[in-house]
Amino acid sequence: MATTREPIRATAAYSGFIADQIRTSQFFLYVINLSVQADNAYKALKDIIQETSGDERVRQELTGMEDKAGAADVLMGYQRLMTELSLCRAVDSYLIYLSDLLALIFATRPDTLKSSETVRLDMVLEYKNMDDLVAALAEARVNSLSYKGMRNLSKYLSERLGFRLFSDSEAENCAIEIVELRNLIVHNRGVVNRIVASRLPSLSAGIGKPVPLDPAKVFSDLIFLIHSARDIDGRAADKFDLPLSS
Repeated sequence: MATTREPIRATAAYSGFIADQIRTSQFFLYVINLSVQADNAYKALKDIIQETSGDERVRQELTGMEDKAGAADVLMGYQRLMTELSLCRAVDSYLIYLSDLLALIFATRPDTLKSSETVRLDMVLEYKNMDDLVAALAEARVNSLSYKGMRNLSKYLSERLGFRLFSDSEAENCAIEIVELRNLIVHNRGVVNRIVASRLPSLSAGIGKPVPLDPAKVFSDLIFLIHSARDIDGRAADKFDLPLSS
């Protein structure tokens, strides 16, 4: 007897992250499928022409085109670019998820905004009620934290909110490495520089060269980000009593 799996209850931040991952995956699958369909359509048309055409010149022209690369082969020539786009999109979505989660934590638990930082009086007077002020402070705090970098963000959450972003140091190091690869692609066209090499010693031998991007490894990294977000989401929802949806 078939059993129905209960829908996963998660925060709106995580639901948005997963929706983006699905949409991105569907796009890449669509492009790949489109190239295969184009090749199949060309092959079918060529077979029909060869079987029905009595013009020898047409037959010879079709024979001469057999060695030309098909759409799928051309697409494979852009494998590195597609791998880079896939990695960058996934990391960007992951970072947005963390920002959205922080905003949700601050909105749900305004007490987590407490700090020794001062707030300008003119800013306070801009808002008519406490809810609007808290929302503005939460937004400002999220924007500030989003520029701290993964390691500093993890340290902030641990020290200020008593929440470990990652379950262990191995997961934290893995996330930092993936984000560094994204930064290298976005800010230096994927060419290894000394700054990134100092942060990721495994790349030190490749300074000045394109960073190695194995599609299988990148796919594994994307799976890691999904599992990481799910783990963070579950623990954060429990600790801060965050609203969930299925």
